[in-house]
Amino acid sequence: MSKTVIEYDSVQNIFWLKGLWKLPLPFSLSLNYTIDLPLSEIPHQTSSGFKPVHKGWQITTPEIRLTLNWQRVNDGIELVLQLVNRSKSHLKLHNISPAIFDLEDLRKGLSQHFFYQHGFQSWSPSRPRRGDELQQYPRLKSFALMNQNVDSPFWGKPDGMSSSLFTALVPEEDEPALFLGFIEQRQGLGEFYLRNRGLIQLLSFLDYGGKIIESGEEVRTETLLISAGKPLALVNDYMTRLGQNMGARIDTASPVGWCSWYEFYTKISEKKLLSNTHKLDSYPELGVSFVQLDDGYQTAIGDWLSLNKKFPAGLKAVAQEINRRGFKAGIWLAPFMAGRNSRLFREHPDWFLKDDRGKAVDCGFNPQWKTRVAALDLTNPEVENWIESIFKQLVAWGFDYFKIDFIFAGIRHGQRYRPALSPLETYRHGLEIIRKVIEERFLLGCGAPIGPSVGLVDAMRVSEDVLEKWHNHLWEWLGRGCGVPSASGSLRNNIQRSVMHKKLWLNDPDCLLVRDRKTDLNPTEVRTLITLLGMTGGMLFLSDDLTRLNRKRLEWVRGVLPSTSLTGQPDEQFHREFPKIFRITGKSTVLALTNWSSKPEQFDLLLYTGKNNFIFDFWGERFWQVVPARLKPHATLALQVTPKSSLPQVVATNLHLTALADERIARQYESKTGTLKIQAAGLSRTSGKLWIAVPTGFTYLSAMLNDQICNIESWEAGIVIGIEQVQSFEIAVEFLKTD
Repeated sequence: MSKTVIEYDSVQNIFWLKGLWKLPLPFSLSLNYTIDLPLSEIPHQTSSGFKPVHKGWQITTPEIRLTLNWQRVNDGIELVLQLVNRSKSHLKLHNISPAIFDLEDLRKGLSQHFFYQHGFQSWSPSRPRRGDELQQYPRLKSFALMNQNVDSPFWGKPDGMSSSLFTALVPEEDEPALFLGFIEQRQGLGEFYLRNRGLIQLLSFLDYGGKIIESGEEVRTETLLISAGKPLALVNDYMTRLGQNMGARIDTASPVGWCSWYEFYTKISEKKLLSNTHKLDSYPELGVSFVQLDDGYQTAIGDWLSLNKKFPAGLKAVAQEINRRGFKAGIWLAPFMAGRNSRLFREHPDWFLKDDRGKAVDCGFNPQWKTRVAALDLTNPEVENWIESIFKQLVAWGFDYFKIDFIFAGIRHGQRYRPALSPLETYRHGLEIIRKVIEERFLLGCGAPIGPSVGLVDAMRVSEDVLEKWHNHLWEWLGRGCGVPSASGSLRNNIQRSVMHKKLWLNDPDCLLVRDRKTDLNPTEVRTLITLLGMTGGMLFLSDDLTRLNRKRLEWVRGVLPSTSLTGQPDEQFHREFPKIFRITGKSTVLALTNWSSKPEQFDLLLYTGKNNFIFDFWGERFWQVVPARLKPHATLALQVTPKSSLPQVVATNLHLTALADERIARQYESKTGTLKIQAAGLSRTSGKLWIAVPTGFTYLSAMLNDQICNIESWEAGIVIGIEQVQSFEIAVEFLKTD
């Protein structure tokens, strides 16, 4: 890494990044701003070029001074620009490109590289794509408005693909990847664009949306990290640094809860909500802490304190009853937008962000609401007061959990009351108002720009909505290139973004849908949903009508509740849109092999598990030999993998999928006494089994569970201990060493 340098060629007026990747990378930079009417660009407006300064280069014109600084870090470099307005007028800053890489040498090899396309907000798809592919655009405009960064200058371009916040160029073969990402998001919204038609370029880009820079004022860009190496290691390091720089809120455990949305949708009523709350009393072992009322209580989007007739007692009474039952009350709202049919929109048209024609900025049409929605101007003092008053009232009524949805509206471009704030600063300003009011209560972002939300939310939805369908074919066709509700799409994003969990926030993978009625998901697909969401380590919320839920399906869910303290990660994140392998590594390993296709598929277990392991099928409750496994369409084989040992050990359990990996079932063999000690806590299933391997040279003597004799069976490699109706336990198993 000591050989990595940035050099400046004053003849060609171009920079070179050398010694980092497999190719030297020439790059330029650009700056777009307005003073009065003319549009100025650097470096095109100057012939003198950059001059060397301490740790970088600088260019000075009558209007601006621009400095490029860089430093080496670990596997790469950090690059920062500083802009000073030297003119006597204010400057309207549109965007800055800290580095525009010329990739002409990769023209013929782009198809042998993957471009990692990270989505703009919660619902936007994140996935690797071939380097010669093009951006996909929806057939219906509202999908774009509610899913993509439509204010980006790259939106609609026919010559490449964009990625928000970070990206990577990853060779097909096992060679170092080129990784780029912005490690802060406070002023300029970060984006990358791979131009793969005509000029072959990779552009880094910061959008300031017309932010006003006063005379003499300075702007320091977000730091651009450029690194090379193994992509999984690079993205893990990047997320850690981004979270640290942005003050990520990651100190809490992932909660378990119940949400009203996916069974009742907007037909939720006070009676249905409270009947499910009462039913939760019957299942204390689930570990539910939050009961969240979702969309459907308000008279219109924006009129949050005006309730429809389905909630006659009011929100205060609802929250009080939830709290009285020992749960914490949660509520959904979309505080940065309002429906055009709302009283708020009719009575306060001046509260809304305006486009160049003076019209309210449109955020699309939602069929559930039967209206188009518009973005609020979060810099307007009256809007600030209104948001503050809404959350103060909800806090006073007893709500401790807030799901704020569709909040991408807060980062839209437009004419705002305070033009000195960029769209990103405006968005964070809105979140800061909410955070100040709710203090340390739980805040979940949804439909939210990813990077700009770090440090202000406790949890983040990282996928499109789940749905009681594996595919949503009509919406997938209409919303081409967008994230649309479906079980498969939701799972894809949750796997692709699993690396964010406990680095940026707690991941919200959306709800577990397990019912066997009012659903198109078959039992195989339901178990896949439970397995993969259970391995994310994120929040786990139920959303079925508990008063009608099949007990067998509830028992399936118990196998992953409460959430694991570990985080799953895919093996093939940068090479497959739908990674086949998702694994948790802890005291032992949990391995999920998923067949995403519509046809049966064969998996060679030896490739993924290695030799000399006990391989236990959690759902099938059997041990696998190292042979090919044939999986049904959309099936997941959930395996507990434990290396064989010369000492007695617990090698499998059906009590919880991740219990051996995350050590909620802790175990230790004491050689002096010949005792295997087992302690368990934090289990939702109260009955099940532990499989203990007894190697050659040991004989089982006795076992005591909570000071009572255990129910013992034998299996080919040892013994099986039965657990009956206990949520936590201690077991002492004694062995005699015979050789």
